[in-house]
Amino acid sequence: YVQQVAAAIKIVLRSNQPHLVVELDMQRTERYMGISSDTVQLSILNDPKIKLKSEV
Repeated sequence: YVQQVAAAIKIVLRSNQPHLVVELDMQRTERYMGISSDTVQLSILNDPKIKLKSEV
């Protein structure tokens, strides 16, 4: 649930490639949930409903 760890979420539409920008609340993410930003990224990318792929 990205809403629990995100300070802000926005969709950026440029050219033909939209981007999802997630600004994390790292204090909440690391301290209270015990997860890293990499874990959040993988969770978003592996969600079949979202259908995203990594830029890298």
